[in-house]
Amino acid sequence: MPTFKPLKIINEIIQHANEYDNELWIVVLNMSKAYNQVNIFMLEKALKRIRLPDNLISILTNIFKGRTNQIFTPSGGLKKPYDVISPSLVYLLWSFFNEN
Repeated sequence: MPTFKPLKIINEIIQHANEYDNELWIVVLNMSKAYNQVNIFMLEKALKRIRLPDNLISILTNIFKGRTNQIFTPSGGLKKPYDVISPSLVYLLWSFFNEN
């Protein structure tokens, strides 16, 4: 989504709050950084917790050491380097933290 539309919406919300003298709090979350890194140590602990064989754990952790991918957008441009496997590991790591 282009940035124009979200900025327009935020601007309208600010104008509405000013017009009706309402308090306004805005929270911004940058999701572009949410999945771009994998904590190798925590990944290894989570994989050991579900009792994967050591050789498979070694393969999976080595996949993430110093690796990123670049994603091509439909417009033909390149997005910044992005780790495409990390989002799928969030659930695995979350289950580890959730049980502790």
